[in-house]
Amino acid sequence: MNASKHPDLVGRYRECAVLDELLTAPRAGEPRVRVFRGEAGMGKSVLLEYAAARASHMTVTRAQGVEADMGLPYASLHQLCAPFLAQVDELPAPQRDALRVAFGMAAGDPPDRFLVGLAVLTLLTRASENRTVLVLVDDAQWLEAAAQFTAADSPLAPLTYLGAINAAIFAGTVHGPTGARAAAAAARASGAPPSGSEAADLLLDGVAAILTEEYESGLTALRRALDLLAQEELPTREATMRWLLLVPVALEAFIHYAWDLHAWDTLATRAVRLARDIGALGELPPALIYAGGVHIHYGDFAEAARMIDEADAIAAATGHAPHTYASLVLAAWRGDADAAAHIVEGARAGALQRGEVSLLGAMGYIQGVLFNGLARYDEALAAARSAIEHDGFNFRGLSLVEHIEAATRCGRLDEARSSLARLLDLTRATDSGWAAGAGARSRALLAEDDEADALYRIALEEFGRGGVTVEVARTHLLYGEWLRRNRRPAQAREHLRTAFDMFDGMRAAAFAERARRELTATGEHVRTRAATPAGALTPQESQIATLAADGMTNARIGAELFISPHTVEWHLRKVYTKLGINSRRALPDALAGAPGADGRARPGGRTASDRLHRPSRSAGTPGPR
Repeated sequence: MNASKHPDLVGRYRECAVLDELLTAPRAGEPRVRVFRGEAGMGKSVLLEYAAARASHMTVTRAQGVEADMGLPYASLHQLCAPFLAQVDELPAPQRDALRVAFGMAAGDPPDRFLVGLAVLTLLTRASENRTVLVLVDDAQWLEAAAQFTAADSPLAPLTYLGAINAAIFAGTVHGPTGARAAAAAARASGAPPSGSEAADLLLDGVAAILTEEYESGLTALRRALDLLAQEELPTREATMRWLLLVPVALEAFIHYAWDLHAWDTLATRAVRLARDIGALGELPPALIYAGGVHIHYGDFAEAARMIDEADAIAAATGHAPHTYASLVLAAWRGDADAAAHIVEGARAGALQRGEVSLLGAMGYIQGVLFNGLARYDEALAAARSAIEHDGFNFRGLSLVEHIEAATRCGRLDEARSSLARLLDLTRATDSGWAAGAGARSRALLAEDDEADALYRIALEEFGRGGVTVEVARTHLLYGEWLRRNRRPAQAREHLRTAFDMFDGMRAAAFAERARRELTATGEHVRTRAATPAGALTPQESQIATLAADGMTNARIGAELFISPHTVEWHLRKVYTKLGINSRRALPDALAGAPGADGRARPGGRTASDRLHRPSRSAGTPGPR
């Protein structure tokens, strides 16, 4: 496309050429941002008209800053979103509600500006999936503060770009004109000024670099961001909400690219505490899900289940969809094929309906864990292969690990070697024990003799350094299997016994059974665990019963757990039936010997806050810290 003449654009051929190049770039999947600055009357508005005239192949939307409208919240954003308002109801519920209130389409408290900005970005991203969107903003200096949130040269632009990347990640696409990589490229090219939050700026730098495959510089920025994210002062509720809305993209980067379980724990724990402190019911369930994921990898499945149950209860009480991902991961590690199959079926339908393509990609990893645990390696191979091929930001590395194990067991060594090369490339820039352990163990599966032996030992040491207990147990299992096949039964028994005891303690039934079979093959008799009693309390029932036994009323329990008093009473009736009692006065004695979901008797002598793994908060406790 050549810059053509225009009666009002004498001498502006260079600017027209810049606009022509801008309008061509999205077709190649490279969205761009351009800002024209200058004195009044220099023809900036005419340049925008030129761009609009050349954009017949695009959907054009406009916002006009007007000085008189600066006191009207969201007036300019309403102009900008006008062509897409029919799609507002398709947004994720928190974004939908915020935007509807902002635009006067529904009543409610004033919405958080960051959530409104994220909703606008999601709306524009979805609109551009079928046809490129050109956004034209004139007289940006007169935009109201909320609209400046989305302006490319605003201090809030880094936060907006992170929101766009976050939306694209959870929509599940990395490549393409509306993918996370395109959003990252636009962020890096924008020259946006600092946001005022060094943590947010470093996070944007790190995530954008990772998405453009500059792993070393990206991880350096992420490591610098971690301390700030963990300790940043958040003096207002708005600042806390902004932090809570940023933290998912930070966690996805730390989990899947830094392979840093300790960072995952630090950020998820703070997210749960902050969401509780300010009563952010929309942000608490995902924070609990991330925290539950930490406990899965620590091997504490009971605590993970408690957090997942609480997240689901809050989501149900507030009308949000359940967070099925964590339930799927937990079911996979437990080896519960029936439960996993049931959840996968429902999750797949829900993910398709909500456009959560990232969840569809995660299922391949989840089923890889499940089927490897069950020693159904052909199915694990197919599932992990599907996850690797999925165009997503997350789970590729973890899926490669599952694929390598399944491929070696199926004799597909070329496939395993290819995945190993990709895994080592993905993890080369990180120094985490988790990543080093994954690389060493995957190499061991393809090595022989002394090299394999040394690599398994390195993997055990590195996974231990990373704190990834489930992978320590799994490495003992694989090492023991390798030792038995290499006719070293005494050494094999040592590692297989350790693997069995660890998995049995976690209630990872499939992996424990795999270890038991291997131990039996070495000639050792293994006593299997008795089945969990039918009357065992679920994690949430246990939590509610414990608080009731400590003297809390139903209303207080409900406030503590963000559920209604009626829901508390419903759970207590189930508890009474399981424990064979008929009042809360009998709870302390009944709980002392009652089995939990893991089949173990409950310890006595601990306070309710001890048992909840978090401090109890009174009405006078201050907010964000």
